[in-house]
Amino acid sequence: AEDLGLGVDCQDWRLPRWERGLRRRLAWAVWTQDKWLSLMESRHSHLILGRNWLVKMLAEDDFPDKSPVISSSQNGSNANGISSVNRASPIGNISMLDLSPTDEDFDSGKMLFKQMVSLSIILGEILDTFYTLGAIKTTNKIEQVLKLAKPLQLKLREWYHSLPSQLSMNNFQARKLNSNAALTLAYFAAEITLHRKIISTLKPETPKELVQVCRTAAKTRLIAAIEFIRDLKTEHINSFWYTCSTGNLTLIGTFAALLYVTSSDKDESILFRDCLRNYVWILRMSAKSFEKAGNGLKRIHMLLTQIPGLLTDEPSQISQQQQQQQQQ
Repeated sequence: AEDLGLGVDCQDWRLPRWERGLRRRLAWAVWTQDKWLSLMESRHSHLILGRNWLVKMLAEDDFPDKSPVISSSQNGSNANGISSVNRASPIGNISMLDLSPTDEDFDSGKMLFKQMVSLSIILGEILDTFYTLGAIKTTNKIEQVLKLAKPLQLKLREWYHSLPSQLSMNNFQARKLNSNAALTLAYFAAEITLHRKIISTLKPETPKELVQVCRTAAKTRLIAAIEFIRDLKTEHINSFWYTCSTGNLTLIGTFAALLYVTSSDKDESILFRDCLRNYVWILRMSAKSFEKAGNGLKRIHMLLTQIPGLLTDEPSQISQQQQQQQQQ
């Protein structure tokens, strides 16, 4: 990407408008992929806005007015005398799912991409603030972490509340594919990434009132994320998902495990254990039709099976030996 000059502003280059827009779209696609891979693979990103990444934010002019694929599809349908609406064959009073893309889908896709880019910029700030080698070494006091986390939390909240209505999970039509869930899942993952740093910074000497506030907020985010996955519809599951979605699904499970292993209270540890087991059950039930859920489930099992009492109630080795002696 750097060899192609994608990280350099091309506004004054002698290129046609469509190519400048294409270069910006590619540049921000690379940025987005880099930041989420950095989170999922625990590898440090080297893309820094204003230093080696000078691309302007996406504008409406950076996108084509219409999709050639959609236009040719619509023209082909009209030439045959069959509209995209009428292609849905009715069964009784219910129409078959029509997968033909429309101009509305194209506009929603543009908004989805721009919002994912802006969310990835916030994620990049979270990673730079808390997860670089230098930050891990220096940001180790809870008061400092909370001070740095507050403006990032406000940015996430503002991003979420300013989403266009077309990208809201409330914007749902039966038998019409809906990709909004992929964006909302990424938002939950960014929130959890922030709370994960807060939880891992708490220490035994941290005031109990502060610990309770932080863990209550983390529990709220965890439960909301699990309920979000539980309530996904077929129209969401079979629509577009980002490559980072599997990692985001895994992140919810590992966050529940983090809250479990850091619990000092037995009742609280049982609560988080049950949250994780409920989440695993939800993924298992979705796995047959939802590939990302199946892949996330495999990763969770791979990462968490060695934590005693978390995913299974297997007796300890000593108890097994005692049972064998009694049987003998």
